[in-house]
Amino acid sequence: MARRDKEERLKGDEAEVEVDASARSPRTAAQALSELSESVNSLIRNQLRLARVEMRQEFKGIARDTALQVAGLPFLLLGYLFLMAAATAALALVVPLWAAFLIMAGAQILTGLCAILVGSFLMRRVHIGLPRTAEELRKSRSLAKSFGKAASKAEQPATTAPKPETALPPSDGPHQLH
Repeated sequence: MARRDKEERLKGDEAEVEVDASARSPRTAAQALSELSESVNSLIRNQLRLARVEMRQEFKGIARDTALQVAGLPFLLLGYLFLMAAATAALALVVPLWAAFLIMAGAQILTGLCAILVGSFLMRRVHIGLPRTAEELRKSRSLAKSFGKAASKAEQPATTAPKPETALPPSDGPHQLH
């Protein structure tokens, strides 16, 4: 009984294989190029989607970090103002009050300019990378090259064997043709 079931399943599998093989028909070059074009378009769309997702993730992280920095700014600014007022009051013990304010203002302007210059230098080094997108593009480029090579080989006419009267004999050394 079990053997008969197994034989019937095998026959069914063979029938499925035959149907699958007969369902496929040879494709023309135009159909193959059309399918290749559709595949390339789909690949490009998917790579653009991946780039958008990566950029969105990068910017979400940047926005979160920036929001945290901005939240601390008012407290930092108030502390800084009180510190500068105290430094100006201490300097006013040595020089007139107007000179103390002038000295502190000059020091703050120089410090601010230095911070801006250092910050702009560091910003030039920032690189938002899209590693997965770059990897997919590299894979796609190599795949496209291999398709191009395969297509050019398929389009070349088959080479014919040399005619017997023009064929050269196997070479054991230098031979001269008669």
